[in-house]
Amino acid sequence: MNLSEEKSKAELSAFIESYWRFEANALDSLVFFPDGTFNIFFATDQFVLKNDMTIHAPGVYMVPISSRPIEIFSQSEMCGIRFKAFSLHNLFSKNISQLGLINNMETLYAKEHALKGFRNMFKGKKDPEEITSLLEVVAFELLNKNFHVNQHLRDKVNYILDLKGQIRISDMADEFGLSRQGLHKHFKQNLLISPKELSAIWQLNHFFTLSSESDDSLTGKAIDAGYYDQAHFIHSFKQKYGVTPSHFMRANSGLFTYAKENMARRFNNYYDPEV
Repeated sequence: MNLSEEKSKAELSAFIESYWRFEANALDSLVFFPDGTFNIFFATDQFVLKNDMTIHAPGVYMVPISSRPIEIFSQSEMCGIRFKAFSLHNLFSKNISQLGLINNMETLYAKEHALKGFRNMFKGKKDPEEITSLLEVVAFELLNKNFHVNQHLRDKVNYILDLKGQIRISDMADEFGLSRQGLHKHFKQNLLISPKELSAIWQLNHFFTLSSESDDSLTGKAIDAGYYDQAHFIHSFKQKYGVTPSHFMRANSGLFTYAKENMARRFNNYYDPEV
């Protein structure tokens, strides 16, 4: 996947992992892996959401935290911002109870929001430094001077990340002095996914970091990542990716390499905020 990124810096690094740019070609799609983040991206031309083969007009779109890959095909370059999970309500002043696979940002924001002016900023050929600078401008506007970190939510999200998804919900509830129901409600209200769903995403991400496409011992790596046995692992993988792990890695070696490197950076604290 021909995707490059630049890590967010300074005060925005508390909310944003990176700014990215996808160089389109006739072969590759842009794939948003299930990784516990959400993305805002800019399309200067129409594109196809390959999950359901729907065509979408140029604009500004959001991909929420997802439990399955979301694949987009475009003949034009695209760029975007990858936000940390707990930043969702820093961007939206109103409650969002339900989102689709992708969402037109202009329908999520008030009509007078400056977002309307953003969609034309990325037209024409621009160098990577200029794109990053423009994305930083957009990020400040989207955050709307709301630079308060929800520490309670961040602590819970980081608890799951630090343990690479290998958690018991009951133990996590005890750790934070909540009931299982209270913990579930807190996540669904703020992230639109449950702690169980987020832990499943990061456990599978951990498996990716341990494996290679030429690996003959995937079951062993799955056990290392905390799965009970081969059947448990394959079931979890197929639920999200639709195929067996060995088939996915053989058919998508370049994509797999990108995902593995990106996920390893997350687990190794590369995206931690600057202090």
